Amino acid sequence: MKISTDLRSESADESTTRLAAATLSTDFQAIDGSREKTPTVSPAATKTCNGPSISSTQLATMGGIDYDTVPLLPNLTIITELLHRCFPQAYWVYIDSYLRMYPSLACVLATDKQKLVGCILFRLECQPGSEVRATIAYLAVDENYRKRKIACNLMRRAIQLLKSERVNEIILHTEVNNRASLHLYEKFGFIRHERIPGYYPTNVDAFQLKLPLN
Repeated sequence: MKISTDLRSESADESTTRLAAATLSTDFQAIDGSREKTPTVSPAATKTCNGPSISSTQLATMGGIDYDTVPLLPNLTIITELLHRCFPQAYWVYIDSYLRMYPSLACVLATDKQKLVGCILFRLECQPGSEVRATIAYLAVDENYRKRKIACNLMRRAIQLLKSERVNEIILHTEVNNRASLHLYEKFGFIRHERIPGYYPTNVDAFQLKLPLN
């Protein structure tokens, strides 16, 4: 089964997209109490093209946890429930809005005996010159399963998958004072590309990080 990667230009209003993306926590509130937000890509920066598609498959079993690649929509309910468990109720409306905005997000899920305990979600976009970029949207781990390297394994599996699909780079944003997230991402080779003043609704600056691939 193939997952549509939705490489079309985004039709949503850019300011709405930025608000939804900037308000959403991604991985590290779910991991250690800090926050990272997803980046926003201008609709003008994307274009229609024939990009890669990602097959649903079991990637690995590590430490008793299974890691699988799946499409978002058939798993929307359990993924939404996990994100709601991991993030404060004040964020739920933005989480739900973001998932509706990007229904073709691809996912790597971590499961323990078919129970969803972690996920990483990303989307693919065509860039000028036929390059393909991946944007990390979420990385979340159930509170009862933290400190078991699940977040690292999810990130590692996602990077391996995106490399195999000939993605050119991965981008994400994180708060400039989020040492835990910066440490993890830089361990995987992400580079601080630029600092964006007042990126978040709380007026906190963000680093945009990039990981060159192929």
